[in-house]
Amino acid sequence: AILSENFFMTNYDNCHKYLMAEEGRDRIAKIHFEMIQQVENG
Repeated sequence: AILSENFFMTNYDNCHKYLMAEEGRDRIAKIHFEMIQQVENG
């Protein structure tokens, strides 16, 4: 199992720069995807 977390919604900067912005969400998704690939592929 792999657990991957984002930022906290209570942090205004993180929330609005990343979680509320499409570009930020895309960056987060890409990073999560690449991290999972690295873990699974060794």
